[in-house]
Amino acid sequence: MRNTNLSEMIKNYEQTLNCLGIRTQKNWAKRLLFARRMKGNATKISYISKSKIEGLKENVKGFILNPECLEQRQKHFTAERPNKFLNRLIDTEYKHTSTEHSLIEKIAETFNKQFLANIENNFKFFKGQDIGEAYNENRAIIGCMSGKSLSYFNVYAETEGLRLATLVDESGTILIRALLWYCKKSKKYFLDNSYEQSNINGDEQLRRTYQGKLLKAVLKAIRRKRIDCAFNSTLSKDDKQICFRDDESKGIKTYPSADMQPICNNVESEFYPYSDNFKSICKHSGEWATEENSGDNDYILLNDTNGTDCNANRTECCDCSNTYDDEDDYIFYSEYHDASICDDCARYCEDREDYISSNDTSYDSYRSVYVLADDIQ
Repeated sequence: MRNTNLSEMIKNYEQTLNCLGIRTQKNWAKRLLFARRMKGNATKISYISKSKIEGLKENVKGFILNPECLEQRQKHFTAERPNKFLNRLIDTEYKHTSTEHSLIEKIAETFNKQFLANIENNFKFFKGQDIGEAYNENRAIIGCMSGKSLSYFNVYAETEGLRLATLVDESGTILIRALLWYCKKSKKYFLDNSYEQSNINGDEQLRRTYQGKLLKAVLKAIRRKRIDCAFNSTLSKDDKQICFRDDESKGIKTYPSADMQPICNNVESEFYPYSDNFKSICKHSGEWATEENSGDNDYILLNDTNGTDCNANRTECCDCSNTYDDEDDYIFYSEYHDASICDDCARYCEDREDYISSNDTSYDSYRSVYVLADDIQ
């Protein structure tokens, strides 16, 4: 939607409001100036008030307004959701009835949807180190990894065939993103969970529209009519028919199959991302796995938003070999065994002031305590 169309759209909605008997403010167009789709976040409307311009001219020496200047837009202009902007047209001094208020909300919601559905966008792939930069720089996207430092995404950069599929607005800001995984061995693709800007994410119908656009753009980019599997939140009902191979049409796959194992060529990193569906990486083979492999020291577990390998913070019991979180009160260090032992396997021996395996202790019924068996004379 171009700016001229935005002006026409606002005027049309103003006429609709007036036809329904809802009063709008007189001369609002002279107060809310240079309304445009915001550069840097096309889901919002950017404008400046007449009083703000007068204040800048009075207080900032040599200030000259330039609505085409991106720096001025970011620094001095107001950016709002479309429905909030439309509400500024309403005459707040006039008492509207509850029915009129309900109509205003519905009209504003429709205006919001129309504005967001018509964002001019382009498809763009990110790969290698650019994946981390896309996560780091596009903080308007809803998601726990948005804005994280580049070092969180090293394993993504090192994964063969992995790309970040996106739709971006005219200024290059990401509107929606999803990881596109590829397994060279099985030659399969998996389109992961999608994340969107909050204005898009907040409307399920609108979100589905953009998910459909992204999916179709991905299929065109990889030159396929169908994709092997895609996460459920990346699909609309209409898209499912183009997502799966004919032999899988009866059992719609919204999860990677067992033979899909992307390869990470270098698993060593200071930090790790939280990963939605491929939850762990084998340290030896570099294969990504959908299973968590929790407690298996051969795997890096990517189940934390703080950048840690969750398996690195676990300790193995020397008796049963189960693993436990380091901060858990369920596992103790034993001086006798010179190793850690869990609560199920250990018995506390008062004489030694130590936790010792139940296999090496005996119960002293006279004192009602456990003792080390070798200490019994």
